[in-house]
Amino acid sequence: MLHISSSELKKQLGSYLAEAEREPIQIEKSGRPVAIMLSPSEYQHLKQMEDQYWIARADAARHSDQWVGHNAVFERLTDRLREAE
Repeated sequence: MLHISSSELKKQLGSYLAEAEREPIQIEKSGRPVAIMLSPSEYQHLKQMEDQYWIARADAARHSDQWVGHNAVFERLTDRLREAE
């Protein structure tokens, strides 16, 4: 991963946008990381991985005693709202 300062990014934005298509770029301000610039395809890949993670967690919960259906969740939330009144 390429590391650049925010001032360097400002100076050469076009070239760093092209570079972000090839690899993520960590942007730093005062020597500390503040952002990561990456291509849309890499972002979509990360979002898909996150979705797969949560689907796997839900499947694991469904097959254990931790699963709570949406009706039970709705009832619990409704009860809590009534208690708060």
